Formats: sequence, structure tokens, C-alpha cells
Amino acid sequence: MPIQLGAIALCLSLTAGLQAASHTVHAIHSGQTTPSSNWGSCCGTYSMSSNPTSIIIEDCTYMGGYCMGDSKKGAWLFEIPSSLDRSLVTDIAVTGQRSGAYGSGHIYLHWHNAAQMTVADVNDAMSTPDLLMPINWPGSSTYSFPIPTSVLQSTDQQYLLVVARTNVESPMTLTNYGTGRTHLLINTSVGMGACCASNGVCFEAEQLSCENVGFTFLGEGVECTSNTCTTCAGDYDESGAVDIDDLLSLLAVFGTANDDHDLNGDGMITVDDLLVLIAAFGNC
Repeated sequence: MPIQLGAIALCLSLTAGLQAASHTVHAIHSGQTTPSSNWGSCCGTYSMSSNPTSIIIEDCTYMGGYCMGDSKKGAWLFEIPSSLDRSLVTDIAVTGQRSGAYGSGHIYLHWHNAAQMTVADVNDAMSTPDLLMPINWPGSSTYSFPIPTSVLQSTDQQYLLVVARTNVESPMTLTNYGTGRTHLLINTSVGMGACCASNGVCFEAEQLSCENVGFTFLGEGVECTSNTCTTCAGDYDESGAVDIDDLLSLLAVFGTANDDHDLNGDGMITVDDLLVLIAAFGNC
């Protein structure tokens, strides 16, 4: 259920009775690999084109001992947001759009130590992956491959390198631009609570989303009521109680126009404001 507040939109969904948030993480660097042009090298990984608009992957083809078609692989480097609470991650998937051939293949996951990757890093990811997953590329225009949540929860490393290959000798094209490009979709469960906007409006949100836009999070499980985000009426010195000091502060501006002391919203300090303060007298 989207919550719109000015230019801010918090997108939440309800899944199996739990509230969850979805995080889309796009690659900060991507590439398509090709083998060496040397004779007999069409199955290798020798060079890489960076950030192409589409990535073609295919297996190498031999006939009579001769190379008839080069192997190509796709690689993406993702930066996991530092604001993401990994302990709340419920599921992760590598997803995107595709066309062309389909069939079996593999995905290699490898934690990387930099915001850029080279073809040597791609080879390293395939030779010593942190996780190797057999997959099946679908015939549909989209794909989504779940990966274990332990990939994120077992480490605090920031850069995740993903390499994809196919065992099919015909080419497959993976979209590498726009919303259909290969990305990580990370779902998290969230502790919901009352969030107070700067204008006093209360809405339910998770703590990170609330505080990231400068609002006040009142605590997980706290519900919004009609006065959740209002301050204690008449507590001018913010002492936590309406007392004699607040009464004297009101009387000092009695009969004038004073927005700071106006308790009933009419712009003037009158006996009506005094009655509001007396009604709230005591601890907030």
C-alpha cells in the first residue's frame, strides 16, 4: 500500500500477515565477456565490454575440433546499501528481462572489494565463487532466480559480483538498460510504528524510512491516534508538564495575537486559551 506524503512515497506490501518492504538494487558496473581470438580459445574469458545496452550470453561451439562459436558471459557488480538491515532480509532474487535461447546454466556469486570489476575479477568469481547456483533460464521474457538470504546475512561486505552463463550454444540476450535490466530484488520484513511528519501528520512506517526523510519515529508497534504527533498543549517550556510557569507565560501575552501561545487556533490569546491550559494542567 503506497503512502504518499508530498514528494515522499513509502511503498509497503502485506505478505502472509507481515509487512514487508522491497528494495531494488541496480548494478554499478556490468559487462559482457568474450574469449581470446587465439586458435582454440573460444571457451575462455579473456576480455570484457563494460556497461553495454544488452548482454549476450552463450556457450562455445566446437565442430571437428574447431571453434565454431565463442562463449560469452554476463557480469554485474552490485553495491549493497549500507542502510539495509541484513537481519531483516526475507528473500533475494536476481531478476531481469531476456530474449532468445533458453535452457540450463549457472550463476556465480562472489564478494568483491572494489566498486569496479575487471575480467580478472570475473574469472576469479567463477574459479572461487562464494556460491555457485545451477539455474534454468526460462523461455519467458523475464527471469528471477532466488538466492539464499545467508549470502547477505553472513557478511557485511558491500560489493557483490554476479556472473551468469548458459550451457546452450545459441545466444541469449539479457536487457541491460531501463527497468528490465538485471538487478537484485531484496525483500525485508519491517518493524512498523508511528512516524510523525514535520506537519504533525502521523502515519505508520518502518524506522529507517521514517528517519531517512527527517521525520520522528516513535517506536515499533506504536499506533497512530488523533493526537500521537501533537505536543503537550500548554507546555510552553517543554518541561513535560503544564504548570505555573506555563500559566504565567500565557498570561504575559494575554489579549494579544501570538501564534506561539495560541491553543485553540484562532490566532488570539483569550480566555479560551486559558481554559485549554487549565484543562491540561499537570503532567503531560
